Amino acid sequence: MKILLIEDKKQKEIITKNYLINAKFDVRIVVARSVADACDTVLSMDDIDGIVIDMQLPDVSGGSINIAGGVDIIKILNENSIVCPRVVNTSSEETKAVLERANMVDEEVIVNSSRYDCSRQFITFINNVQSYVDNK
Repeated sequence: MKILLIEDKKQKEIITKNYLINAKFDVRIVVARSVADACDTVLSMDDIDGIVIDMQLPDVSGGSINIAGGVDIIKILNENSIVCPRVVNTSSEETKAVLERANMVDEEVIVNSSRYDCSRQFITFINNVQSYVDNK
């Protein structure tokens, strides 16, 4: 299965990759580091099976952080009918509030991999991805 990991911070990328790899499935991870990179990737690839979305991302690589960058990505996914399983990875109550204001809280699984053991949530996510792959 192919997972798109949208994350600009290297340490959080490593932590999240470990959760995904430890789920005991054959997982190939593609990384995007900004809103622009993520949008280019999702629009150019037709074989993404799951997406992990960081909320606070720069609009372009090396740019300033956009607190609603993840919301922008979710909107692009929805507008383009990209329906694979997703999880939002955020450590900020502020970005959870951004999701609430955008009416996206119920759509996504929200985890905080930088503060808590999220292995159970990521195993659930990977199982959802495997079900998605099996039913394609």
